[in-house]
Amino acid sequence: MKALSVASRALKLAFASVVITHASALIAQVDRGSIVGTVSDASGANVEGAKVAIKNLATDQLVEVTTDSSGAYAANVLRIGAYSVTVEKQGFKKAVEPNVGVGVNQVVRVNLTLQVGSTTESVEVTATAPLLQTETSSLGTIETERRISDLPLNGRNFIQLAYLGPGANSGQTGSNVSGGVFENERANEALSVNGLRVSNNNFLLNGVDNNEFGLGGVVVLPPPDAIQEFRTEENSMSAEFGRGGAAVNVVVKSGTNQIHGGAFEFIRNEKLDARNYFSFAPTPKPAFKRNQFGAFLGSPIKKDKTFIFGDYQGSRVREGLPYISTVPNAAERAGDFSDRLTGQSFSPCPAPGPGESFDTGTIFDPFSTRNYTCVNPDPKTGQPVSVQLRDPISYNSQLNVIPPTIIDATGSNIANLYPMPNGPGFFNNYFSSPSRMNDQDSFDIRLDHHFREPDQIFAGYSFDDIRSFRPGPLGDLGGASCCPSRDKTRAQHFFRAPAQRRSWRVLPLRGECFATAFRQKPVSAGGNSQRKSWRRELFGIVFYRCRQLYFSRRLALDARTCFRKHFSSGGHCDLGPEQAFFQVGH
Repeated sequence: MKALSVASRALKLAFASVVITHASALIAQVDRGSIVGTVSDASGANVEGAKVAIKNLATDQLVEVTTDSSGAYAANVLRIGAYSVTVEKQGFKKAVEPNVGVGVNQVVRVNLTLQVGSTTESVEVTATAPLLQTETSSLGTIETERRISDLPLNGRNFIQLAYLGPGANSGQTGSNVSGGVFENERANEALSVNGLRVSNNNFLLNGVDNNEFGLGGVVVLPPPDAIQEFRTEENSMSAEFGRGGAAVNVVVKSGTNQIHGGAFEFIRNEKLDARNYFSFAPTPKPAFKRNQFGAFLGSPIKKDKTFIFGDYQGSRVREGLPYISTVPNAAERAGDFSDRLTGQSFSPCPAPGPGESFDTGTIFDPFSTRNYTCVNPDPKTGQPVSVQLRDPISYNSQLNVIPPTIIDATGSNIANLYPMPNGPGFFNNYFSSPSRMNDQDSFDIRLDHHFREPDQIFAGYSFDDIRSFRPGPLGDLGGASCCPSRDKTRAQHFFRAPAQRRSWRVLPLRGECFATAFRQKPVSAGGNSQRKSWRRELFGIVFYRCRQLYFSRRLALDARTCFRKHFSSGGHCDLGPEQAFFQVGH
């Protein structure tokens, strides 16, 4: 046993040494970019030993490399942004490329040609961006800071910009990640690329895993003002991304040497909206008020060394939901369905005789089913006709009136829970416009520090909190096909990673967590004993059985399903149990 323990420790030590010495090959720089190129002279010969200085125009941070024997150079692990590239070599004029844009997970090639002359002289090169990216096999679309800020986004959801890429759309309608359901009260996170499922994507935030595996969406959704840019890898991406769908790599802005920031508020109001088609005059238009507000700020803490960026966004939604429902009127609650008689008749017999024709709105007694031989034979074959027949319901010679002695008490109790009609007719006779509430608060913060030329570190934290209430058409009774609810969702994402260009690297600390709790609280609220009492005394339901449901090893959902005597399940046996699921990852 002791020998096994020693062997285990030795194996762990060996693995740790491999990780520390070769971590540069293990850790992807998916949130960074690179500049590579070749330096040559006027005759086309490669220039060895030329000094290449690559300077970040926003932070003045400098990266210096030297060309090898083939005249090639490479500067990796660069923050996304704009750079200048300067090449110097004794006996040649200085060559300068003043503005080179580096995107997320992008390799930019800058080839420079040196001309004979003094190093005090310089030649400024202005080149256009290449039409083809020949440095990597990855096919993707980059959304830059300008496009993210300038293009209109309903709800300020950056995922909508990913639909601009080839082969990208929102996928099948109605998925949980599409938002607007009690499991996910956030914005639409659905993205389907090249026909793949919306759950096949790999979302990254600053190069760190940002996948919420319960529903297949993301952990945090930064606002557009916080995003420097993002790239959607659509095909042939490198193995560092993993999974089988698209890779959506989002990079949060960093602070710079210049203080930059802003504040905003976006407002929508029903006063500016047209009337909903199902909201009939003179009923007032359903209320709709949405306010999205926030601010962002980036600045240096120590010039050229330490930078910070932070943002906050809040959202408040109050929306009236127009519903049209069918509810029983007062007479029907008492068992009188005579108003359902149509005056049109039918018969189960081909040649009806006396007493064999019935109104099409007749209600029949299900316990009176019997075999019956029609009075007249079939006029085509001349053979007697046998059918199954039931007796019409009647009381005191009034057709379609259920005798009080056979009205089920449980059914009567449940029917009386429905509100009275507020519209005419038997169908679609109840209009309601309950108010949906959705409050969201989120913030991001990022810190970058430059120790010295090869050593940098950055860290960040993102937080998202959502409180929502989704009412049903019939108030606490529910009435929708699914899930009136109260919901609380909280998501957190944190990371810390060095960016170094040495042969060793410390593994970054990264992680995220996502927690959601939702409560359905209609009729039978209260503790278990109180709910059982309500089932027995209010509804008259005595026999019931519940069971636990669990979904996947990452998602545990406590839901009770009821099987009632005489009635099919109307949902959960409590008509609204408290439910919660949590997921914590990485």
